[in-house]
Amino acid sequence: MADATGAGGYYPPGGNYGPGYGPGYGMTLYERLQRCVGRVITVYVGEGNVPVMGMLHAVGPNYLEIHRATDTNAHEAVIIQLPAVASVVIPMQQPPMTMPPETPGR
Repeated sequence: MADATGAGGYYPPGGNYGPGYGPGYGMTLYERLQRCVGRVITVYVGEGNVPVMGMLHAVGPNYLEIHRATDTNAHEAVIIQLPAVASVVIPMQQPPMTMPPETPGR
């Protein structure tokens, strides 16, 4: 049965989505990623959706920096321009980050 707005109960009175939706509302990708610094993420880059997985180290207005370990246990920083990001996957439960221990005296 439809409610008083005739929308079947899907919209609040007035027929709009309410505050926080639409142009100019909500967080931008930059703001969302800022909240995830220090978490392990997977970023899919470019038209080929190349996956890049690692710890989100920094986010700028037009880039993000991911630190990851290579197959040879070396550390590398990957800097990706935000316009090149196709999608970002952030696990709800964070897996342990397996970074090799630092060698003393280096």
